[in-house]
Amino acid sequence: MTKAIRTSVVGAGWMGGMHSRVLFENEKAELVSIMDLDNKRGSDLAKSFGVKYTDSFEEVLEDSSVQAVVLCLPDHLHREATIKAIKAEKHILLEKPLATTLEDAKDILEATKGYYGKISIGHLLRYDNRFAQAKRLIQKGEIGDVIHISSWRNNTLIGAERLQGRTSIMFYLGVHEIDLIRWYTDSEVVRVFSESNTRKLVHLGTEDVYVSTLKLANGTVACMELSWCLPNGFSSRLQAGMEIVGTKGAVCIDSFNTGLSLVNEEKNMNLDTFYWPEVNGRLNGALSNQMDGFLNSILDDTEPLVTVEDAYKAVEVACGLTESSRNGYPVNL
Repeated sequence: MTKAIRTSVVGAGWMGGMHSRVLFENEKAELVSIMDLDNKRGSDLAKSFGVKYTDSFEEVLEDSSVQAVVLCLPDHLHREATIKAIKAEKHILLEKPLATTLEDAKDILEATKGYYGKISIGHLLRYDNRFAQAKRLIQKGEIGDVIHISSWRNNTLIGAERLQGRTSIMFYLGVHEIDLIRWYTDSEVVRVFSESNTRKLVHLGTEDVYVSTLKLANGTVACMELSWCLPNGFSSRLQAGMEIVGTKGAVCIDSFNTGLSLVNEEKNMNLDTFYWPEVNGRLNGALSNQMDGFLNSILDDTEPLVTVEDAYKAVEVACGLTESSRNGYPVNL
């Protein structure tokens, strides 16, 4: 049997906890340590899995027995941590986005040139069965050539309030849609235009909504709606979907209806059945699929499904859309 890949999780927040669990439950990996600057949060998470805790990223990188790191850090820390992990010759799974500035994204991309290790970025929707099946149908030619794409990804206020302006909706939600648009069309975005509005989240200094258009090199056009100001009373924290229309048909994806809801005197909510549902005591779904894909790329010496180049392109488009909304003109990429 192939020896398990010894892996550390850097960042013990909510996503760090989820990644730690899917690693712990995957026989291809051995979760060896958790790193976080917050002693209580990090040590509590490490204790729950019976692994080592450290508050030193350098200690993780200097441990030659650690083969891979999963970086679950605030977006603005991605550049420094990723470049350090590359220099330490670790395999890397980095939570999206690659970065929140084009300069940081370029630095990471430059650091990967000639690097032998595997680096994948957590664009999770490529591992969601619905979106992955859509890609398969497009590849099979079921809808012909893609003419246009419409996408919407709208969150309730709870997400924006939790993040407190530490990132923008374009990088929190938009990079997902941008990555899918590129993936489905096998083409690059060449021109963008975007409008935004801020009324509800003025106190956070962040936009409420973006409505954007994208033109691709192969002629496909796409429209994209992003919001995180839906009222928290919605039964789902996310209303999302996508329509991909081609010369022979269309593929329609509904991310709102999960097929499972809970209603009682205190709750009325749709429950997750796609991203990280617990099934028979183990986490299942897209996050588990993503981790498995990352580990397989190491074991089989294959290219990860989401490359640094893919993630860089998503950041480039997100930056262009942000520039367009602030200055009021289309941006050529």
